[in-house]
Order: sequence, then C-alpha cells, then structure tokens
Amino acid sequence: MTTTSPLTGCSLGLSSDDLSAWRDNVLDAAANARMTAHITTCDACQTHIAAYDAIAQGLRAIPTPAPPGGYGRNPRLHAATRRARHSALRTRRARHPALRATRALSGLGAIAAVILLTLAFTQVFGLLGGQKPRPAATATLAPYPTATATNTPAPTVTPVEPILPALQFEHADAAWGATGLVAHIAATQTSDGQTFVPTDLLPDGSALLGSVYTGNPSNNAQMAEWNLSTNAVTKFNVSILTGNSGTTDGRYVAYPSGDGAAIYDLSAGTVTQQLRFGVHATPSIFDHGIYLRQDLMGSITKFNVATGQGTPFPDASMQYQHAQLLAFSWPYVVYSYDPNWLTPQPGVQSGRIDVRDLSTGQDVNLTALQRLMPDLNTRLGMQHMSGVAVTNGALFFVTAPDKYTNQLYELDNFMSATPALKPLFSFKSQYQCEDCIILWGANARTAGLELAGGPLAIYDRALGKAVEINQPGLYSEVKGNYAYVFGPVNGHAMIDPASVTIYDTTRLPGG
Repeated sequence: MTTTSPLTGCSLGLSSDDLSAWRDNVLDAAANARMTAHITTCDACQTHIAAYDAIAQGLRAIPTPAPPGGYGRNPRLHAATRRARHSALRTRRARHPALRATRALSGLGAIAAVILLTLAFTQVFGLLGGQKPRPAATATLAPYPTATATNTPAPTVTPVEPILPALQFEHADAAWGATGLVAHIAATQTSDGQTFVPTDLLPDGSALLGSVYTGNPSNNAQMAEWNLSTNAVTKFNVSILTGNSGTTDGRYVAYPSGDGAAIYDLSAGTVTQQLRFGVHATPSIFDHGIYLRQDLMGSITKFNVATGQGTPFPDASMQYQHAQLLAFSWPYVVYSYDPNWLTPQPGVQSGRIDVRDLSTGQDVNLTALQRLMPDLNTRLGMQHMSGVAVTNGALFFVTAPDKYTNQLYELDNFMSATPALKPLFSFKSQYQCEDCIILWGANARTAGLELAGGPLAIYDRALGKAVEINQPGLYSEVKGNYAYVFGPVNGHAMIDPASVTIYDTTRLPGG
C-alpha cells in the first residue's frame, strides 16, 4: 500500500500518500476498513491527519465572495466517501469538503488563502520530516474519534429547529429476546479453512451474499452465498476482490467490474450485463432490477439491469435536469436539487426535495419539509445520500441543527396531499460531525443506524428506542423485512471472518 516513506512511529508503515488516499476515500472497502481500524490506535497517523484537518478547516473559514453571475457549475468535481463500506456499490456520497474552498480563491480571499495554505503546508511538511505540527492560530481542530481524544466543547448555536428528546437505548435481550431472531453466526469460517466475507443479505432473508478466499486475502476471491438454514456455502463462477461482492435485489447481483458494474443473474448462474459508467462516476443504489447511478456533474442515470440500458433521471420532460440522489427503495426515488451550485431560475426553488414513484410516474415536492430546509441543507450540502431512507409508507431524514447534533424525523403518507411530519429523536455526538447519524435502510418496524461515537444499534419504531446489538460491527442495516449486523470477529478487519445477527422484523414483539 505504501508509496512514499513510512511515517515515523507508524507500526503499519503507512505513508502520507496512504493517509491521503484513506482521507479522500479512494481505497477499496477492505483496505479502507483495515486502515480505519489501525488509525484509531496510531498516534503518528492521527497527528498527520490532524494536519490535513487544519488545512481543510482553515480553507472553509475563508469568506466566499459572491460573483455577480453566480458560480455556474459545481467546482467540486471529485466524489468521495468518508467511510467506505462493504463494497464500492454501497451508497453514501460525500463531495470532498476541502474542494469547496476553490470558490473562495479570488480578490482578497485569494491573498488570505495563500497565507493560510503557506502555514498549513509548513505544518504538513514538518510532519513529513518527523516533527509534530503546531496548529495554526486560525484553525480549530475537531477531535479525532479515539477513546483518548480530547473533545472540543460544543459551541453555543441557535438552531432553526427545536432540539428533540435524546435517543434512548435498550439492549436486544431485554427489548426483543430471541423473538424474530433468524440467525446468529459466531464466525463465518468454513469447515475447510476458507473465510466467507459477507456484504449483503438476500431480500427474502434466506442467504448472505459475499466472497470466499483461502489463505492470503489480498488474492482474488470467489463470489459466494451462505445459506442461513444449513450454513452451506455455494461458490459462483465469478472472481472478485475479497469483500467486494456487491449487492443484490434477490434476482441479480451488481458488483464492481472495470469502469462500471457487472450484473450476475442468480437464476441463470452467469454474468448477463456490463454497465459502463466511466472512471469518474459515483456510487449507486440497486433495487428491484433498477440501478440508479449518481453522475459526476449533477445528474442521475437509471439503468434497467435486465437490458443494460441507461436513461437520464430526471428526464427531459422535467423542469430540472440536475439532481442529487438521496434514497431509493422501489418504487420511490428521493432526490433534491443541489442548493450549492444550481443556478437560480424563475420558479425554481433551490434546495427542494422531491419523491418520484417509478411505478406510476407521480412526482411530489415535499413542502412539509420546507421549514426544516436550512438544517436539511447542511446535510444536503455535504452531498450525503446517508441521511435519508424511504419505505413503502414513510420517509426518514436527518437534519443537522449544529455540528454535534443530528435529529431524525419521519414523514408519513409522503405521496399524499396531507403528509404527517413526526419528530423522533436527537443524537448528540462527542465528535464534531454533521453526519452523526447515518441511515442504512428502513422498513415498517425498524431503521438501520450508524451513530458517530454511539453503540451499534437498530432503531425500533414501535418502541421508540434504539435496540443495542452486542457484537462487533460498525452499523446496522435494514433490507426488506430484515434488520441485521455484520461485523468482523476481531472487531476491525472487514476481510476477516464475521459475526452475523439477523432479525425478521415482522416477528418482533410489540409489533
């Protein structure tokens, strides 16, 4: 992995290039997980990353002059994910925050930027020479999420919205017991010494999708399926990178291949399509035979994986041609118009959120969210698809009243003329993060959660609480009727044997 000299004091021998790649989230899922686990315990790596954070925060502090003609197209041309998950096809998207400052490099702002960059790069070069940097006087470093981090006190902020009651937690044993438990696998190690790395659950809850490798995990693996009833592993005739087996809608598997995605037909047992995106496209959402791909310059392509044909979304009949993909669960596509670069037009409301029903073609503007748009835009401006989840009857979304607090809301009957907005809870993190809550799917009973600095938990809508799961893992996920957690047994390497817990949410008590 290392491309330049290793950092002094780094036990893994990482270089500044390695850390830069990790911070920009251009690594594959396995490498990202391995480095994430290491960095949380390595002072040398944390010190180096703090220098990068100082640059980014300083740049964001530079005032942005407003040119009379507007900014035109979005200057943030590179997509990244802050925490890459199981595979490149998993969908959360964040535009690189440091690139926002390119708009500020004009007039007096450019002079200030040159001074700031000179100080910041002096810090970084000092770090590369083995010296710890001194933080610039104008930059306040956010705490890096480790057990020993000294937290920066939360600033006093007057939010647009009221702060909701705090999220309550209850352990799974007390909340659910064994009711609804489909499977608990202590370790996905096969009897013949192979390692199965899960990446997804089939929508019917019958099997795990993943990859199998023997020996060195850096070698290519085979796509495989782990039957939850028998624990038997079936290998497919597909060679992939370890832990990069993609995602499935139950009939097809979409996995990274070349400059796009290959489509494997589970019933035919062969690759049937190759979707081409180009090297600069960004992550996607796959469900019900439809593959939605967020393109680089603010448009979405909708692929029919059975035919391999892609069509633009929104289509030419719509007023807007540039949109940000927020969530997709058949038949609903949730999307917004990027408020950071959309050129104002007559009758166009910047920052609006719409839902399209693909089965009927109906499109609804969620005016019920209008009063929350200032705090919603904090999340939307970060280009996250992780703050929204949609089900057949409800839409969930996260707002960011301040840099330490996120709040979850539910919008019921969202396609009707009288949707019902329900505030659910707030979560205050010890770390500075606009994405303190990340949503990983939802259904009628539960929502998948990732909580920055919080426990591994699944939100139970009936209980109004987060149900803690006692096993290694980074986040919970909801797909169809199932809520589940995959986590490496050793707690950090995503390519190691995993422990798995899966619940059938239709059978949970109190439902």
